[in-house]
Amino acid sequence: MDDKDQVEPVSEKTNPEEPTIQQEQSKEKNNKVPLLLMPTGNTPILKKRNFKVDSNLTIGQLKLLIRKFLSLETNEALFVYVNQIFAPSLEQTVQNLFDCFGCDGKLILYYSKSQAWG
Repeated sequence: MDDKDQVEPVSEKTNPEEPTIQQEQSKEKNNKVPLLLMPTGNTPILKKRNFKVDSNLTIGQLKLLIRKFLSLETNEALFVYVNQIFAPSLEQTVQNLFDCFGCDGKLILYYSKSQAWG
């Protein structure tokens, strides 16, 4: 038997269905959801309003981040609304809300220290 028969050429990509590095990087970028945070009423305005957050972030986790950015006390209330329509449950993910209520390529959430809608 010849040596050439025993050795098969190995391609750089052994499985055609295996994702490339570029595809993996684009998936990581796609795991972010563009978010616009708008204040309502007498709530302080954030210095930065546009964010890209993890798609699996829940509204409860997002509320904690907003509280931190606004330096709110633990006894101060914070309400979050989707498109001035309703207050989502704390377990809802940002990706789910974006899929259902996203407009112009971003999810618009309003935050308030007092109950504004609904």
